[in-house]
Amino acid sequence: MKKVFALMLAALMLVSCFAIGVAAEEGEATDRVVITDCSTLDGWEGEAGLADAVLDEELGVVSFTYYGTVHSNGGWNRPEGTTGVKMHYKIFKTETPTYDLTGMNYMIFDMYVSDPAKVEGVNFYIEMTSMKSPDKEERNWKKPLSALKGEALEAGWNHFEIALDSQSGDNGFRPEDWNFLRIHNADGFEAGEEGIKFAFKDIYFATTSPKAEAAKAAAAALIELFAPIADISTGSINADNYETIKAQFAAAFEAFNAADTATQDAVTETYDAGKIERAVTRALEKYEEELNKPAEPETPAEPETPAEPETPADPETPAEPETPDEPTTPDEPTTPDAPAKGGVNPIVIVVIAVVVIAAVVVVIVIVKKKKQ
Repeated sequence: MKKVFALMLAALMLVSCFAIGVAAEEGEATDRVVITDCSTLDGWEGEAGLADAVLDEELGVVSFTYYGTVHSNGGWNRPEGTTGVKMHYKIFKTETPTYDLTGMNYMIFDMYVSDPAKVEGVNFYIEMTSMKSPDKEERNWKKPLSALKGEALEAGWNHFEIALDSQSGDNGFRPEDWNFLRIHNADGFEAGEEGIKFAFKDIYFATTSPKAEAAKAAAAALIELFAPIADISTGSINADNYETIKAQFAAAFEAFNAADTATQDAVTETYDAGKIERAVTRALEKYEEELNKPAEPETPAEPETPAEPETPADPETPAEPETPDEPTTPDEPTTPDAPAKGGVNPIVIVVIAVVVIAAVVVVIVIVKKKKQ
């Protein structure tokens, strides 16, 4: 995977550089202002009491070498026995006393640094003026050389393509009449007995920068890699997308970390790479944590509650015996009609007869007793 993305980025950079190189050659009069190839001392000067410019026999270009303790601010107000870095290119003393930089966007040159470790983190000023001297009508940069380059310095030649819109300190600089350049240290450092050598070659200005254009192309490719993972958060990862997101994440940051500072800066204009890295890392870790968590033992199913036995049906309550019909109350004897007024009621006659008979019986009984 690393090789694939490295090749892809390299191809993009080569294509960009090729296209820009052709454009510069075809339109050199308007796309580029060449200042000097630094093969002569014409215009180059040091500072009184400090190292002066020499034509380096080995490198074949202008160089400056400094030894011992290098005092801050180019050696200004330096203690005795110390030095300072001050390298001038006084254009007004050359055959072309001024340059019109209208429309130019980049300052491009190569700088030789013999021992980068000695100036690591040390701020340098690069000053441009249209006043033949420093601090008036000036634009400048104040950064470590590695920051101006956009990546770590190497021992030997280093290529610089510095955007002019990254300058500061404008106090009336006239780009159509540039005539003075100075480079000096802002911070102090130790050059030691072996010293440190700086040299220059091929200084020019251009409307486009091969490095910047290549960085844009490489950044575009990186942005494509970041797009699928830009919105990942905890809970976004599942069994279906875990492997894909993990691979996309690795590819994006592998390429990003391998890119130079200019490319990384171009990417961060679209995506906050640090924020994405933290979010995706958390999401992956959370998913992996859940994935590796031991499964909880299954809770045994509760036994089915046996069905309650059917309640036997209540025996049928025997039908109560039918209550026998109450005997029919005999009709009360019909009360005989009352005898007609003036006649004897038959019942009365019967009663009288009964009484008479009873009396006769009694008489008979008494008579028998007497005879005995």
